[in-house]
Amino acid sequence: MHDLDDLRVFHRVAALGSFSAAARSLSRPKSTISRSLARLEASLGVRLIQRTTRDLALTPAGEAMMSRCGVALTELTGALDWQDHPAQGV
Repeated sequence: MHDLDDLRVFHRVAALGSFSAAARSLSRPKSTISRSLARLEASLGVRLIQRTTRDLALTPAGEAMMSRCGVALTELTGALDWQDHPAQGV
């Protein structure tokens, strides 16, 4: 089963272009960001981001995932927020 938080981490790394920037943005250690992405890639069985010591780039699978997950994450987050405060969303 895939973890929604791991998908959020992937999206943030891809959007910001950096593990360090994503870690700062999410207020998490860089090592946690790296483990989260590795876990997502392992669960999908595909590499999403090609890493080098100085750069990262989305693989074709990463580009496809990025194009699909932004809207989905927004919708899911909205649904989860509504669940926490249903009277406000009605």
